[in-house]
Amino acid sequence: DDNTVYTVSQDIIDNLCGLEHEGEDNTRFVRDDGVETVLDNEQGLIWQDNGAVKTVFKPWITNANFQADNLFDTSGDTATTYCSQLQLGGYDDWRLPTGQELLSIRDTERTPAVNAAFQNVSNANWSSESSGNSEFALYASFGYLGSIASTRKHFFLNVRCVRDAD
Repeated sequence: DDNTVYTVSQDIIDNLCGLEHEGEDNTRFVRDDGVETVLDNEQGLIWQDNGAVKTVFKPWITNANFQADNLFDTSGDTATTYCSQLQLGGYDDWRLPTGQELLSIRDTERTPAVNAAFQNVSNANWSSESSGNSEFALYASFGYLGSIASTRKHFFLNVRCVRDAD
């Protein structure tokens, strides 16, 4: 038996587990205060970062669609519609981000776990993805370390929109 004890740095453990300390790279996320957006230079995304991120609560689908079992109809006053109608920073091609895109802005060294470039932070944001149970959709929970969870589609959560930087 080999009783050797190995010491491994936290950075190596985080790397093996797929965790990164996004806040350590000051050039990846760049905030534009003039238009209240954040550019992610690594992913090629522009993120909404105005006060509405903290104040706008929308369902993934309307209660009427939920009750009618129209579980993929995102029309009406929903997170998807909000993003598609958003005009910010001279852009009108905003969309609801995927769960992976939302997790890309996390910083596990902070609580809420969102990169410091973002001035407007909420604890939970809808993703564009439905879960395995069609009554549920995925959202990013930024409370502690940042993770993906699911909840019923007609519940109200915050919305943070994104667009491709082109």
